[in-house]
Amino acid sequence: MKPASLALPLLLSVASARLAAQSPINIATLVPHTDSFVVMIQGNPLGFQRTTLERTETGLRMVDDVQIGPIMTQHTEVEFAPDGTMRSTKQTGQVRGQNTSIEIAYHDGRAQGSATTPAAAGLVTTAIDTAVAAGAVDDNLLTT
Repeated sequence: MKPASLALPLLLSVASARLAAQSPINIATLVPHTDSFVVMIQGNPLGFQRTTLERTETGLRMVDDVQIGPIMTQHTEVEFAPDGTMRSTKQTGQVRGQNTSIEIAYHDGRAQGSATTPAAAGLVTTAIDTAVAAGAVDDNLLTT
């Protein structure tokens, strides 16, 4: 659901001690912040992306909001532990009038949940229940 052209500069560096061998993210270097930019099409503002990284009682949360004119809106929240272990991904939005959503919980080496995404024939809901390698990160974190 995320347009590749909306990626913010990658602020993630080298792995934390626990995830050093598996993950390219150094969680210890992440600083709470907000960043945003305007989406321009042929020199005209058509939308925005705003990304916030915040500390929580249980780790970190990345909140991302995107709007591109009447085409799409998207709100994403990714939560992860202080050591970088994924906890959850929640995403809601609308693409060309169709409501979309993703809700995934990460626990004991598994990702479980569902995703409802647009397709040519309408919305498609997909059940998610799969193994996740240690150090894996949700691709939504790559825009923080």
